Amino acid sequence: MNIGHDIQMEHAFNTFLNAKSIGDHFRCFHNVTLGQKNGKTPTIGNNVVVSCGASILGDCIIGDNVIIGAGCVVVKSVPANSTIIGNPAVIVKKEGIKTYELL
Repeated sequence: MNIGHDIQMEHAFNTFLNAKSIGDHFRCFHNVTLGQKNGKTPTIGNNVVVSCGASILGDCIIGDNVIIGAGCVVVKSVPANSTIIGNPAVIVKKEGIKTYELL
């Protein structure tokens, strides 16, 4: 696994990181899983924040400047400059524009 510079793991208990690569300025919180699905692991871009309890599984690519919300389950690639939430994950902001109105 290749790991970039300036990796921050806040309260990193119960955190499992198994990825092809993790870019620069990665930040994650507790109970995060980057793991296998069908024997393949994710690729994480630069400036990515993964919130508490989130899981990123399988052969997906997380683009640069992505925020992944708490408890989010990601099994598909996420474009750069996005914010995602939920299980299954949905994009709620892309390129700074809301794509989904929360109630």
